[in-house]
Amino acid sequence: MKTKILFFLLLSVNILHAQYTLIPDTNFEQALINQGIDTENILDGKVLTTDINSIEVLNINHQSINSLGGIEDFTMLKELYCIGNGLETIDMSSNLLLEILEASENYSISSINITQNTMLHTFILSCPGMGFDGLTSIDFSNNTSLKIIDVAVALENIDVSNNLLLETLSCSNNQLTSLDVSNNVNLKVLDFADYLIDYGNSNNINSIDLSNNPNLEILNCSNNLNVLDLSHNQNLHTLVAQATGITSLDLSLNPNLTYINLLPNYYPPDEGVGHLTEINIRNGHNDIITYFDATNNPDLTCIYVDDKEADCLNDWSIDDITSFVETEAECTVVTIGDYSLNSISIYPNPTTGTVSINTPNNAVKEVIIYNQLRQQVGVYYTNTFNISNLINGVYIAKTRNNVNEIFISKIIKK
Repeated sequence: MKTKILFFLLLSVNILHAQYTLIPDTNFEQALINQGIDTENILDGKVLTTDINSIEVLNINHQSINSLGGIEDFTMLKELYCIGNGLETIDMSSNLLLEILEASENYSISSINITQNTMLHTFILSCPGMGFDGLTSIDFSNNTSLKIIDVAVALENIDVSNNLLLETLSCSNNQLTSLDVSNNVNLKVLDFADYLIDYGNSNNINSIDLSNNPNLEILNCSNNLNVLDLSHNQNLHTLVAQATGITSLDLSLNPNLTYINLLPNYYPPDEGVGHLTEINIRNGHNDIITYFDATNNPDLTCIYVDDKEADCLNDWSIDDITSFVETEAECTVVTIGDYSLNSISIYPNPTTGTVSINTPNNAVKEVIIYNQLRQQVGVYYTNTFNISNLINGVYIAKTRNNVNEIFISKIIKK
């Protein structure tokens, strides 16, 4: 009797030790063999469960894997890196200890389940390009430990209202029309740009409320915004706002800014995209700004700064038509208004060719002519010149006299 009992005990132990997990994807199993995880070293569609149930970190990037079948028995898994495969579904519902999931460049992905992963703090799923349009929603509501979300697929909406610890949200190149980050008071990095390269998806966000994000440090809002209020974001040090519809930008309450990119990239002016007409950056700390580019903003005539003679401004990139000023009164000198029209005379205007420009009391030093695309089409160093070579239309003349006063005016060529 004792012999039989011992036999059955040994048999039970052997069965337990021989428990297998099916791995239907041969490339997945081969990756486990290559990493020495599958100790049987045989491509047979299964692995010993004991070989995988204690693995905490798994890196299977770029292995041509189409299925993660068997991942459910990686019960101790904390970090999964599966970038650049052919996964259609990702189900992590059995991996309760998961903290990091990086699954970018899986262009066939159509569903993902992370609803049970309450310890997840980093989620990255970026699949830009190639007209990707498969995954339109992801449920983040139970992932209350998330600090980083980086997702670029085809999301039509994203709800991060329960992710109170969130510090980084990158959701560029989806299909979003709105974005609510009012509950994310710890947010430091926000990127919802539409990069406008040959990507399959693009956001169309017209407004954003950042009043509850006092810790925001980096913002890329290169989208279809019409208004941008940054008055509550004093920690902001990096701002990228390319190709927006914003006309006026007030940065006077952002003393920590060091990087500002306001280029209207990819959009020609005749596409109906708004352009900046003024920027107020009198924040008391212009000297710490190491990068500033507001070129190709054809309607931008004035940038309000702390000190228009400051050396730091020499490194800022602006158009010839743009001037640094300190006060609103100074701005009237360089805008097309009563001052300019009354201070210089242009005749004949309209003209078929010859133009004469005179400034009061001082001789003309230089006249730069711009077309409606704000492209420079002529430079003259006398007060009388001929523009008969230009096509008919409205042009802008930037006139500088011999004491370096600048006057902006319109010339009509007919």
